[in-house]
Amino acid sequence: PAIDKDLDYEFHVCGSFLDDDLRERWQKYSRVKVVGYVDDPLKEMAASGVFIAPIISGKGVRTKVVEALSQNATVVATSLAVEGIFVERGVDCLVADDPEAFAEHVSFLLREAGRHSVGENARECVLKHDPNHVVRLLEDIVLSDCSTHA
Repeated sequence: PAIDKDLDYEFHVCGSFLDDDLRERWQKYSRVKVVGYVDDPLKEMAASGVFIAPIISGKGVRTKVVEALSQNATVVATSLAVEGIFVERGVDCLVADDPEAFAEHVSFLLREAGRHSVGENARECVLKHDPNHVVRLLEDIVLSDCSTHA
C-alpha cells in the first residue's frame, strides 16, 4: 500500500524511541524526515497536516493520540491506537486496520477533502472529555435533580 504519489507531503518521524537501525532504514526515503526527540511535541502535532498512529500492539490509552486530537490535528489511526479514547470513527478521526485502507485515509486527508472538519471535530471531542467539562455536566445534573426535589 502506498500514499498517493502525486501528493506533496513529508513524513516527520518524531520520538525518542528511534534506534540507529530505524533511523537508517527511514532516512533512505526522500519523503521521510527522521526528527527524533522534539522539545515541544504539541507544536509539532499542531503544525502537521495529518497525524498517523499505526499502532498494532501494546496496551493503555495512547496519550500522543489524545494530544494530537487536542491540537486539531487530523488523525489516522488503527483501532488499537484509539482504544479507550471516546472518538466517533469517521467524524473525529479516521480508523483503519489494514495497510491499504490506512494509506487511502492518509491520501484522502492529504488531498484536503474533509481535513478541516475532521480536525475540528477531534478538538471538540477532546474538549467534551476534559475533566472540568465533565464536572460541570455532573453539577448540572445534580443541581437539576435537587431543584426537582425541593
